[in-house]
Amino acid sequence: MTKLNALLGTIFAAVILAGCASSGREINTENALKIEKGVSTKADVKRLVGEPQQIANDSEGNQTWTYKYERATAKGTSFIPIAGAFMGGVNTQNQTLVVKFNPEGTVTFVESSYGGMSVDTGATAGGAANTPGVAK
Repeated sequence: MTKLNALLGTIFAAVILAGCASSGREINTENALKIEKGVSTKADVKRLVGEPQQIANDSEGNQTWTYKYERATAKGTSFIPIAGAFMGGVNTQNQTLVVKFNPEGTVTFVESSYGGMSVDTGATAGGAANTPGVAK
C-alpha cells in the first residue's frame, strides 16, 4: 500500500507543478514608474528594476535595456479528469519594460506594457483580455 501512496503522491505533485510556467523575472511596476526620462541613470535603473535580460547597442553609442516577464497558469478546471478537456484553460500575464540611454548613461526613453489573457479550452473556448485598468 505504501508504494501505491508514493506513486499517487508523485503523480499529484507532478500535476500541481505542471500547472504554472514562467519566463524572465517579474517587473516591479511601482519601481518602473520611478524611472525618469532625462534624470535617471543606468545605476538608478539597475537599483529600481535589476539587471536587464537583454542589452542592445547602436552605432551612436546609445544603449537599450529590455526586461520581459511572462507567466502562464493552468486554470483549476484543467485538472478535472475528462471534464478538464472541455472546461480547462490557462491564464497568462506578461510585462515588458524598455529603457533607452544616451552615451552618457542617462535615460532618454521609457516604455512599459502590462497585460494578460484568459484562454478557455473545449466548449468554453475563446480568449478574453486580462489587462489591468482597461474596460472589457
